[in-house]
Parts: sequence; structure tokens; C-alpha cells
Amino acid sequence: MERKLRHLRSVLDIESLYTAFVGHYDGSFNFLGESHEVWEIDVVLSGCVGITSGAEVYECQTGEMVVHPPRVFHTAWAKDAQNVDILTVTFMVRGGARYIPSGKFVLTPHEMSLACLLGEFISAQVSDQSSVNMQLNASQEQMLKNYLELLCLSLHLRRAETASPEKAERAALFAEVVGFMQTHVDDALSVESICTARGIGRTTLKELFQHYAGCGVMQYYNHLRLRRIIERMSEDETLGDIAIGMNFSSQNYLTDFFRRHTGVPPSRYFKG
Repeated sequence: MERKLRHLRSVLDIESLYTAFVGHYDGSFNFLGESHEVWEIDVVLSGCVGITSGAEVYECQTGEMVVHPPRVFHTAWAKDAQNVDILTVTFMVRGGARYIPSGKFVLTPHEMSLACLLGEFISAQVSDQSSVNMQLNASQEQMLKNYLELLCLSLHLRRAETASPEKAERAALFAEVVGFMQTHVDDALSVESICTARGIGRTTLKELFQHYAGCGVMQYYNHLRLRRIIERMSEDETLGDIAIGMNFSSQNYLTDFFRRHTGVPPSRYFKG
């Protein structure tokens, strides 16, 4: 009987690794919020941790993972006095980003096994947490790539449902405020206008963002504004139109705002 070959396709291609490490934290840590142009996964290997991703606030236990898409502001903090171990990997995708789900997921035993294998492999190769400092041969690079792709594809294939955000009153209030800021990202909001619109005090607003975002209110809002500018630039809108549409006092002020937050003027941003 004639045998037919089956050609295997590749739908997800993780091409670059930026950081990869297993962090060991005490029960009092509270990270500063950040966003970046790459994907990030945070797998809780042990302990309990709070993780914010965009407007969503999650309580994560051992065996749970949060996936942050590019340019989403996120942070993490200790939920109790216990130590926490977190596997963090940031990476760039060449193709197939739609196969990477976003949000919080409860891992199956198989997926947790993949995460632990990935963590063990990384721990054996990385000497510091600040960078990918690995001397790998080609076969080791493919192992690392495959572990990470398998973990993401497993969630996609079983159509894993995003776990519900934390339902605490303050977490819900944070999500409500962020939703308001996202809706009014073009309106050049101030702390005063946010407080007035949502009916909360400045101190409460400050405490919400320090806890759930690890940054100030306007730092978070400026991040949303910057992301919106980049989106509109990618759609070939002129800087003049963007400045008018987003209530900047002038195109020059928009350019200064952009350079202050990215380190480069708008004209150089997409040129790398």
C-alpha cells in the first residue's frame, strides 16, 4: 500500500526572547507598573499574587498564568505574607499571534508540567533576571521555543476560558476608572476631571493606582494616550490631525509628549 506523506504546518512562530527568568519574591513585593512592545506570560509556580493587566485585576494561585499582550500596562504584588515564585517570559511573535490567548488561565496538569519544564530549563541557563543571558546551541534554542509555543497552543486548542477578574469592591472601582479613561483617551483628562466624573476623591484615586497599577494616575493615562497616538500613526493619520483629535494644544506639544515618553520623535518611531 502506498504511503502518503503528511506535511506539517506551523501556525505559531515565537521568534525572539527578551527576558526569561524564575523570580523568587518575599511576601511584601509590589512591582512598578510597565508596558512594552512584546508579549509577556507570568506563571505562578508557588504562592498567591495579585496581577493587573490593563483594566483587569486577578488573584492568581499556584498553577495559574496571566498573558499580557503587547502595550498593555501591567503589574504584580504580594497577596499575603508567603513567598512567591513566578516564571516570567517576554517574547516577540513573528506570526500566529491569534493563537496566543490573553488574560488569566488555570493551567491543566499537562500545561503546568510544560511551564515547570520551561522554568527549569531557563533557571539552568540564566544567571541574572534582567536579561536573557543564555549561551544556547541551536537544539537548546528550539527546545525553549517549543516549550513556550506548546504552552500557548495548548490553551488555544482547548479553547481555554479566561478566568474571572477579582470581584473585590476596590478592584471593581479600579476597573471602572480605567474603563472611563480608555473611553476618554482623546479628551486630555486631568486628575480633577477623573475624580469629578467618577465621584471619588484624589486620595482614593491615588491609592487605587498605586496598588493596582504600581504607578500614578496620570502616568497610567499618559500611557493610554501614547498607545492611542501610536495606533493612529499606524493608520497613517497626520500628526496635525492626531493633535486636533486628541486635544493637544499643538502638533509641537504632541511631538514633545511623544519624545518624552518614548525617547524618539514620532517620525523615527516606526523606523526602529
